[in-house]
Amino acid sequence: KTFLLSVSFPDSDNKDGDHLVLWSWPQGERLASAVCLSGVAHISFAPETLAFSTATTHEVKVWSVVPPMSSRGRGASTCWQLTNRPVAADFGVKAARTWSVAETAVASIAWGAAAWLYVLSHTGRLFAKSITDHGASPKCFDLGRKANVVIWADRLCGKRPGLLGLLACAMAGGSVEVLNAEDFTPVASINPPEGDIEAVGLSHSTMGEALWVMYNDRMFRCWRNLDKSQPDREMLPPPLGLGCCGTGKAGGVATLVTSSPAGLQHWTRCGSGLKLDHEFEQDAATALAVSDHLVASGHSTGVLRLF
Repeated sequence: KTFLLSVSFPDSDNKDGDHLVLWSWPQGERLASAVCLSGVAHISFAPETLAFSTATTHEVKVWSVVPPMSSRGRGASTCWQLTNRPVAADFGVKAARTWSVAETAVASIAWGAAAWLYVLSHTGRLFAKSITDHGASPKCFDLGRKANVVIWADRLCGKRPGLLGLLACAMAGGSVEVLNAEDFTPVASINPPEGDIEAVGLSHSTMGEALWVMYNDRMFRCWRNLDKSQPDREMLPPPLGLGCCGTGKAGGVATLVTSSPAGLQHWTRCGSGLKLDHEFEQDAATALAVSDHLVASGHSTGVLRLF
């Protein structure tokens, strides 16, 4: 079963927390809902487990998606449920020293293989914990400088050093560090572009054959070989006003869906560029999810639309 998770943020005067709604995908059936009192700044789904995690700068929670049980069982629920528990990401804190709030502030989270959860702090400390194997000891690693984003991939640009896959970390200095997710040993390093630039976003293709890096100058660069010093492809900054985006495959053709104040745009690859195939007029979306057959757009009014 495939799921879609929507997050609605209350008004600033409302202290009830952020609302999570779990939907079936692509049926669009509302399955369960919950309130995250601490708020939601980051979300990551587990690839092999009915679970996801949310995080703010100082709290990480693991949410379990509990399917309905037989109504014959006493006290058993016949509805889908969302339950959560906090995860203590200590980043290797030693009792002999008091750590500042900034040192332990969460920058990004990512799920990996075998239900390992990875938490990255803004100061570049990486914490890993198995959510299902309680006998496995948590692991910590210091990248040595400030970091912005961590993502996990089973394989990346032809590299797969171990069974737990790889981690890619976008650094404040513009470089990208690729690590073995099992023991944090270095696999590759992508040098930063010239100038005062930070790497602020990461994504990889579905099969892991390419790594995309977004920089704070809004430039996108793509690597298919992590051992190369130069990217295989560069994309100019998108037009101002372009909001969120999502990718999928329709009929085997790679597609891109973007949101702008004018509505939604559907693009397909044409040679080395992109071709605008369709445009749908609607109010600007605040979030997008794209599958091979459907597009879901979330809006600031709380409306969720399926196309």
